[in-house]
Amino acid sequence: MLFAGDVERARERAAILRRYGVDAYPALAGEGITPEAQERVSRFGILTLLDGAALSRKLGT
Repeated sequence: MLFAGDVERARERAAILRRYGVDAYPALAGEGITPEAQERVSRFGILTLLDGAALSRKLGT
């Protein structure tokens, strides 16, 4: 299950890698997602896989 904190952690880790010159984007994978996490995924355009299927394909920050 993906939670809002997972979304924020993915965003933070991608930001750290970008500061070091890595072309990084946040991504998540899990078996389910909470409504709050889903809202953040949509807002920030985070690549998300649920049960192996893409939920969001737009790459953002």
